[in-house]
Amino acid sequence: MCVCVCVCVCLMAFLAITGAMKSTPTAAMGILLNLTPLDLVIQAEARMALYRLHILKQPADPKVEAGLLSLCK
Repeated sequence: MCVCVCVCVCLMAFLAITGAMKSTPTAAMGILLNLTPLDLVIQAEARMALYRLHILKQPADPKVEAGLLSLCK
């Protein structure tokens, strides 16, 4: 479900930026705009958050940590 939402959000943003037609492939617009796919950006941010928590040796709320780990897979 998360990937589907990311694709829909990216498609709306790409269409607004480029003024392209709805039938234009989302991946093609992302390449033309030289943008990193949103799901990869979210995974990278989740990994950095886990890394910061690990370095600071601060225990995260179990629900938060489980959510971040699920994003990193």
